[in-house]
Amino acid sequence: MKVLIPLLVPLFLYGCFGSDNNSSTSLSGTVAHGYIENATVCFDANGNLACDDNEPTTTTAADGSYSVTATGSVDGLAVIAVVGPDSKDADDNGQTMAEAGKEGFNFMAPAANPAVVSPISTLIQFEIVSNPAISLDDAQNSVKSTLGIDNDDLNLLEYDFVEAAEGGDSFASTIKEVTEVLSSALGDVTKNMADSLSSVRDADDAGMKAFQTGILDMIKEDVITQVISPNGGLVEGASVSSLKAQLKGAFRPGDCQSDGSGANDDCNTSGSLVTGFTAAATAKVKAVKIAAKSGEQTVSDAKAVIENGIIIGSDQNSTYDIDGIKRSAVDGLFVEYIKVSAQGGYEAEKFLVDGSWYDSCGGQEYFEMTMNPENGAWNPGDVPGGHESESEPVFDGGCMNFKTLGKFTQRICMKERDLSGKLITELLCPDGTQTAGENKDDFCNDMDGSTAKFLPGSKGLDVTFSHDYDVYRAYLHSCLFETNLEGCTPGYRDATNDFAAITTVDSLISKYSGGENHGRMGSSCNILFAFDNKQIVMKENTNKLGCGAKLADTAIDVAKDTVEKLNYETKTVGSTKVIIFGVPQFYVENYPDDMAPGMKFFIAPVATGTTLGAITTYGNYLPTGVMRKFSFDTGTEKIGTYQFLDSIIDVQGWDDFPYPTTPSDMSPAACEEAG
Repeated sequence: MKVLIPLLVPLFLYGCFGSDNNSSTSLSGTVAHGYIENATVCFDANGNLACDDNEPTTTTAADGSYSVTATGSVDGLAVIAVVGPDSKDADDNGQTMAEAGKEGFNFMAPAANPAVVSPISTLIQFEIVSNPAISLDDAQNSVKSTLGIDNDDLNLLEYDFVEAAEGGDSFASTIKEVTEVLSSALGDVTKNMADSLSSVRDADDAGMKAFQTGILDMIKEDVITQVISPNGGLVEGASVSSLKAQLKGAFRPGDCQSDGSGANDDCNTSGSLVTGFTAAATAKVKAVKIAAKSGEQTVSDAKAVIENGIIIGSDQNSTYDIDGIKRSAVDGLFVEYIKVSAQGGYEAEKFLVDGSWYDSCGGQEYFEMTMNPENGAWNPGDVPGGHESESEPVFDGGCMNFKTLGKFTQRICMKERDLSGKLITELLCPDGTQTAGENKDDFCNDMDGSTAKFLPGSKGLDVTFSHDYDVYRAYLHSCLFETNLEGCTPGYRDATNDFAAITTVDSLISKYSGGENHGRMGSSCNILFAFDNKQIVMKENTNKLGCGAKLADTAIDVAKDTVEKLNYETKTVGSTKVIIFGVPQFYVENYPDDMAPGMKFFIAPVATGTTLGAITTYGNYLPTGVMRKFSFDTGTEKIGTYQFLDSIIDVQGWDDFPYPTTPSDMSPAACEEAG
């Protein structure tokens, strides 16, 4: 997870925010999927993502309308709509949710604009919950990108897609299909988690918020990526009914109804999406337990946290250095340490083997290049203009703002949970310390019987990244920058013309439309692509040699092969013309950690700054406002203060982590191969 390292240094300036407001605000709008009657609507004054007895509450009318009065500031807070068993969706012909066989769920919308409370407004508010510093516009842009909505002028918070669909608008009908699947997913995931986590949910505000956040994490990170096409609408070849059946089969198979013939089954327990959904739900239940037991999440003092020192730990397969000799790759704990003060940056990357810390081996195989989104110029690094054009960051409470070239801002925000004095096993082993089979956890087994607690200063951190500009980032192989280019074949080539370099995207589209030419992209070149009839055509590269396979052995036959077709757009950015397109479904399913939600691919000629000039290659495109999130309680990595790591070291008996004592330039060790 080295994405954090270049983004968190250097840090020097200060900032603060916050205000009080005791005024009253009238909040009104419509709760819609179809219009929903008899839903409980409240202003969530305490931000626990639920309607409490002491919060202003009302009930929706037959047309889904509501009105409620909020006292105090509404900034960052939500209107919540609780759709229960006695609520009625207008699409169900007068039946209650229970009579229609549907599970209840919560919608929410930003209280700053709650005109249409729907699955879409729920996603927008979740962006704000995840990153309180994000603007309403950027939250909308992020959701538009996630749902494949290409309309900059559309205000999703005020768009009555129900009314527009009833009027025959095809775009609105597509949106309504999407909301029908998302509403079903919200109900199914809510029921799944309630079966396992009702005691956590009902314990306190922290438990309720962890529960509701876990549901929305599942929807955004696991469901949407599987059911929504990057071009908008449902994934190709899927229907509302088929997706709802798989959602129900994955998240609440015990509620499936069948007449025995299979013709009227309302769920599918063996569909292609079910296994992935089931595994994701199991992991999310564990994450919710961790989040609830970790205590209330608060906005960090970002400057204090980074000056204290943070660690990012993840399980990796890595080579490591003993006395300058590269050792075989093994699975182990990889830790990145970052601390920044007025004296400079303190950084280290270490790999744990048998309780001792070693340097990780090797230089960079790929180098980042980022395009200026105004003029199309390319520079090394992960920001337009390169890091030398980046000003010192400004701290704003829980966030850090990095401005480059005086105009492009990247925002990094932190939230924290104070773990000091809490039992380590209770937080990191919520399923117990005696595990076996598929759930075997060596760390937790080793902790069986331990009463060790986290040291003072231990904090678990959530980190989010957002930009006020479109990010175009390519990764160029290090061989491009070597004196001897023998064996280095950069960029896309023309197999019909002695593998000559293709220097423009127009030429690429022309030459990769049928015949011998096709391209590769993705981790280990696991995507093959060509162009056909104004679409990009992709299939999975199953050749075990991956990038090393011969071109002839990874051919793509548009007419005969099982392929995915996606629309693409071309745009000219200053001097650079690019192709932008979504992520194929097989890639999302089989390589879920490779692309963040909302991220897309692009292809463009990238200036190398070498004698090779520009090469046409692919990269990752992140539209303005789309947010990346790294959480303490989910995923394979753990982000926290250095005291969090020291707590684990103490109880496990590992060697002390070799924290640097002087400002350092972190570089992987250059190791020789073992003889």
